[in-house]
Amino acid sequence: MSMISVLIADDHELIRKGLVSLFKNSDVKVCGEAASDEEAVRQARKLKPDVVLLDVRFGEADGLDSIRRMLTAVENGGAGRSKMAALGGVGFS
Repeated sequence: MSMISVLIADDHELIRKGLVSLFKNSDVKVCGEAASDEEAVRQARKLKPDVVLLDVRFGEADGLDSIRRMLTAVENGGAGRSKMAALGGVGFS
């Protein structure tokens, strides 16, 4: 079985480190981390991960807008269109 590459994008370091720890010794390879919207878009374009775990409430940025920008960056980078889904809790503030 091949490894699944994951980019973790969250403005909270504790969340990022917790997810990295969770994926240790699994079939998931954390290929990168991003602490900001801009960094997440750059990393997605550079690393072309299989999955992006993205905080929908990403600091001052809108995570959904981040997804749109990642799709555009990946397409413009020649990697083809990726499938992305935004999952999150409803009613969290």
